Amino acid sequence: MERASLEPLAEHGFSEGNMAFFPGAVGVLRVTAFWLNGHIDNGITKPNGANVRAVCSALGALVMGQLTLALVVDAFTGEAPSFVIPVFGTLTNFEAISCYVARLDAVDRRSRLGRALAALERMK
Repeated sequence: MERASLEPLAEHGFSEGNMAFFPGAVGVLRVTAFWLNGHIDNGITKPNGANVRAVCSALGALVMGQLTLALVVDAFTGEAPSFVIPVFGTLTNFEAISCYVARLDAVDRRSRLGRALAALERMK
């Protein structure tokens, strides 16, 4: 909170606990979606776990992208560049890839082959 890039958030009343609530809530949703994805057949039960994973990954990419952008802007406005910029940038890319893979999983379940596999799983 002491960095210049996070100072405007602190001035608007965001504490560290408030800032940690959103990523924590998204993390709980993601863990729940992963658990449901492994224990419930997504071809039968809605909401689709892959869609929940895709939305949470998109939110994670948005948060990581904002943190990366804030640190990059902070580096160009006079403060010393942070060594965390590549870390947050890499996490943003991985979150975007995770969103893409989850969407592929959701679309695959709706495809003809996905429906056939879901029908075979129901017959077991």
